[in-house]
Amino acid sequence: MAHRLQIGISSPPPAGLPGPPQRQSFWYRFKLLIAGVCITVAIATILVVALILGWIVAAVICLLMIIVVVAAILKATIRRVRS
Repeated sequence: MAHRLQIGISSPPPAGLPGPPQRQSFWYRFKLLIAGVCITVAIATILVVALILGWIVAAVICLLMIIVVVAAILKATIRRVRS
């Protein structure tokens, strides 16, 4: 019950000159731009590598499935010829 009646006291914001926020320097913004470009390039590279590896894995699985189907057909054909 005591927790419901507690009052939170906050301090007022510091007094300062009202106005627009201070603008960042050119070099700070340039560094942010370079960092953003690097992160974007890294993510795009990871996606392209994943796409390429995905295609390779899909091609290998498809090839294995074709080999299994051909082997099953040959096995069935050889059994019919022998009997």
